[in-house]
Amino acid sequence: MKYLKDKTSSFIKEQRGFIRYGKGAAMVLFMVFTAYFFEDREIILPELAALSIGCLVYMNSEWRAKPWDLFKLPTATAIAGFFINMLALPLLVKLIIAIAFTITLLFIAKNFLAPALATALLPIVTNCTSYLFLWSIVFFTLLLAISVLIRDGRSVKNEHSFAVPKLGMMTYGIIILMWFSVCYWTGHIEMAAIPPVIVVGLENSHKSNFTIKIGIRQIVVLSIAALAGSYFFSHIEYPAISVLLSFFTVYSLLRLMKMNLPPAYAMSILPMVLHAVNPFDFSLRVFIMASVIFLSIYLMKKQESKLRSMVQVLRKKPE
Repeated sequence: MKYLKDKTSSFIKEQRGFIRYGKGAAMVLFMVFTAYFFEDREIILPELAALSIGCLVYMNSEWRAKPWDLFKLPTATAIAGFFINMLALPLLVKLIIAIAFTITLLFIAKNFLAPALATALLPIVTNCTSYLFLWSIVFFTLLLAISVLIRDGRSVKNEHSFAVPKLGMMTYGIIILMWFSVCYWTGHIEMAAIPPVIVVGLENSHKSNFTIKIGIRQIVVLSIAALAGSYFFSHIEYPAISVLLSFFTVYSLLRLMKMNLPPAYAMSILPMVLHAVNPFDFSLRVFIMASVIFLSIYLMKKQESKLRSMVQVLRKKPE
């Protein structure tokens, strides 16, 4: 009897999981259909896939903590990134301004919503000029916020804040600026700001349990997601089928790796808004960028751990 009860409970949980995945995928497909209806790919927001999967499937407590911020923060950073892109400045400077603005905004909002970085960088990376991009992010992030509010209840009293790791975020900002500079001076600025990698890096920067093993698995998943997404998009005529195949590939890979990594879904549809990318070249760029940034974060955390140990030892010493 207990065995039957456990099996039934497991089956119900699995069905609920599929329903949640269906909701997330439906929102992304709706966005893709809208983009092709208006014949404007700039309507597609890859990070909406990460936010939808993270909030509706993985139930990420940090992202869901303030439902209205799911609308306000990505919209604010996307608008900022859009108008920063219009400035007559070098690409490197635009990226630095966008990163600085987003980190400042997250501090002010007291919300660690890492995908807001991606929405700030996307219009600069894609050289977005269509105002439909702004209407798109307003509509779809508002739809996501309302979905979370309906699921969790409308009471503002339920909202709570998570601490924004100031030191970790500032150190990560320095790592990103150094990476931007290396890409600029080596003539590979196209590899400087791949939004999903930057989002995962920011998430890693404040995780106390981040290890090199976790970093390697993330690099593998992001690289394969980039390869699959760019391959399907360049070889399949119908975008909806391309999205579904990309999502299925990422879903299967994450199940195999036993990981929850919402930005991998964003990575798989990012090629849809980039200009003609070669699948191998794109996945190689992702691999190199993720490897350098995640290794830097790991080394940074090692140094932080040593400094904490030294401080503790000094405090214990008698006067």
